[in-house]
Amino acid sequence: MKIKTTQILFLFAATCCVLQAAAQDAHFSQFYNTPIRQNPAMTGLFNGTYRIGANYRDQWASVIGSGNAYKTYHVGADMNTFVMKNDYAGLGIYVLGDQAGNGKFGSTSAVLSGAYVKQLSGRKRGWKQAEHYLSGGLQVGAGQVKVDYDNLKFSTQFNGDGYDGRLGTGENLGATSKIFIDVNAGLLYYALLGNNVSVYAGGSVNHVNQPNISLFDRSEPLFMRYNVNIGGEIPLSKELSLLPGATFSRQGPSQMILAGTNIRYSNKDWREVVLKAGVWDRLSASKNSLVSQDALILFAGIDFERYSLGLSYDLNMSSLQTASNTRGGYELSLIYIHPQRKRLSVNCPRFR
Repeated sequence: MKIKTTQILFLFAATCCVLQAAAQDAHFSQFYNTPIRQNPAMTGLFNGTYRIGANYRDQWASVIGSGNAYKTYHVGADMNTFVMKNDYAGLGIYVLGDQAGNGKFGSTSAVLSGAYVKQLSGRKRGWKQAEHYLSGGLQVGAGQVKVDYDNLKFSTQFNGDGYDGRLGTGENLGATSKIFIDVNAGLLYYALLGNNVSVYAGGSVNHVNQPNISLFDRSEPLFMRYNVNIGGEIPLSKELSLLPGATFSRQGPSQMILAGTNIRYSNKDWREVVLKAGVWDRLSASKNSLVSQDALILFAGIDFERYSLGLSYDLNMSSLQTASNTRGGYELSLIYIHPQRKRLSVNCPRFR
């Protein structure tokens, strides 16, 4: 099999990214479909009794093959319960896994999430007053980073004719895994201003304790990740509304902005069917570099009764565009929300 020069350049750049990824978090283009990972304060923020969701992301398979592609998955569940007349609490859990490259370098985390939602003001009889809420969330979990050295090849293992795995690596390799404790916290404000009209703004800090994730005998703290997210819903007609949003993340030397909007159509039937489509743009920057476009993201989704299915595709616009031929990766999301059985229900905006 012939290897193109562009593929070699891509593999070199991807290897550098994997080395840096030891101190960086995985990300999802459908960030609005991973709410409790996006912000701990979003735990329990949905209209229903409990919610179960799963997400899968596959990137760079078109260039380095499906076996070495960057794969990320997220599985989570949360619920809410009233604790006072107008306040409620949320409790959830999620598992996040990420794997990349020949060395199967990856991380796995299991996180418990809790939030308390306080109603600041609300509707009164005979008044047309908006509802305002403030939510605070906290997460505690355990994570593991790991690598499979057996799948890596080193220059000292080439004998002149080809690769010989019996030869030594010539490297002082570290441990194959490391377990650590992780702590995240967040706040979120949102307001319900009318039918299909809402706004929200929040912020979170991940890895507050900056755990050591080094596989060697040295300290390598996981950078804290600062995240800000804003959005809302704007009605266009009885059936149509816009769901604009944006998220900004900063972790160590890396920064990212993801912004765009989905348009939502509902048939307003008792067996409601919702169609969604949108365009999002991701910008990125690192230390000593200018902000540049990373990807253009196309999204389509459907909600049918209790289920929500979403599909997005990243069109690569970064410096790796030549090697990838603009092909980035796809992402799938599936969410199930069990409806409330009581008249009382949690009031919250639409995030997706």
